Amino acid sequence: MTYHYFVFSIEHVSRRLLLIGQFSMFLHFRILVTRAHFVVWLLVGCFAIATSADGSSKGERSSNSSGPLAEIIRQVRQNESLYSNIEVRWKFIYQIPDQASEAEKLITASRSTLHYVNTGERFLLRENGLRLRDSQQVSRDYVSAFDGETTRVVDNARRASIFEGRVLPAQHFDPYMILRKMGSSSTKYPLSTYLSGHDAARKHPDGDREIGAYEVTYEGEEQFTGLKCKKVRVWGVKRNNNRWHHVWEFWIAEARNHLPVRLLCFDLSKSAEIPTFEGALEDLKEIAPGVWFPFSAKAESFNKQIVGDERRQVLQWRSEVAVEKVVLSPRYPESFFSIEIPDGVEVTEHIGANGISIKYVQGESPVDQGLTELQELNQQLNRGKKKTAHQSGDTSTRTWWTPRRILLLAVVVISLGVSWVWQRYRKHPTA
Repeated sequence: MTYHYFVFSIEHVSRRLLLIGQFSMFLHFRILVTRAHFVVWLLVGCFAIATSADGSSKGERSSNSSGPLAEIIRQVRQNESLYSNIEVRWKFIYQIPDQASEAEKLITASRSTLHYVNTGERFLLRENGLRLRDSQQVSRDYVSAFDGETTRVVDNARRASIFEGRVLPAQHFDPYMILRKMGSSSTKYPLSTYLSGHDAARKHPDGDREIGAYEVTYEGEEQFTGLKCKKVRVWGVKRNNNRWHHVWEFWIAEARNHLPVRLLCFDLSKSAEIPTFEGALEDLKEIAPGVWFPFSAKAESFNKQIVGDERRQVLQWRSEVAVEKVVLSPRYPESFFSIEIPDGVEVTEHIGANGISIKYVQGESPVDQGLTELQELNQQLNRGKKKTAHQSGDTSTRTWWTPRRILLLAVVVISLGVSWVWQRYRKHPTA
């Protein structure tokens, strides 16, 4: 009797638990899928999100669209146009400490004279000088010119490059970016673009598509050499610990056409208070009513390791720019911007913007250089087509299986499975 009662009790409890489990399952399924057409709407919504995912992820943050920073960028961009047509001649000196001398003696590692003319439609840049290489002085003779259709570059009369369209050289003179260039940068785009964020820097015609993400912040006002300056910081390169590696600090003078009269750089892994780079524009003169120009710029870089370990600055290198001539709206004949490539120079001719190029020796016909060049060109064309398809954003040629779309597809599949199980459950409930 006790045994049968015990079995009956177990069966009774089991049925109760089963009913409770069925009811819980019912509630769970009821919450997940109440109607079949919900899955259809979920499917449509997921695919709508998937098709717009790529565009939204690349959008520039709107932090610079309003407020003091937006006004600074607008003023800088407006004043940059004052220097778009210009002629500048200047000397550049780069010095490093003499390691063999106990005294604070400097060695001139590079000395150049540069001449830059930009009329808006055409430009020409010449650089002549000497560089120290392996304890020996090596001459530097460089010219780059855009004649309105083609950019030609000749380096030391040994190598030459030809580009379709306008390709601005990194050495061109920009009073807004000269300090940043002295800080070991080959940036070609203007300061207003730089301060607008990495998305704007990538999209600019002279921009850098490979530039890493960075943020720009406004840090208030401060005086420098009697000028009221607005401080703007550019935070760059996040490491694995999700912290910024360094920050560039621009001191922008309102009364001097919003020129950055001072530039500091802090290596945040070493010190957030002691800069590893300091630069300043000096000898600012009014070259036209309301147009100021720096006739001198100086920059110093300091040993980062010593800054971090000993909390003091030890010079690593020093550079200086001395302007000799400035002319606004220069006038030159079109022939001034046409340069000839000497015979015997190895030429790399770039075709389009897809990385396709051919090489030949100036003065020799393509037939003399053999059919191998045509074979190489054919291979580059095939590679260029693949590269173009990948970079152009054409969804018909790019792979569709992005991580976000895979996740959304998984959600759809799970939802359909839940719906199918629920329908089966309604037709054949568990006894």
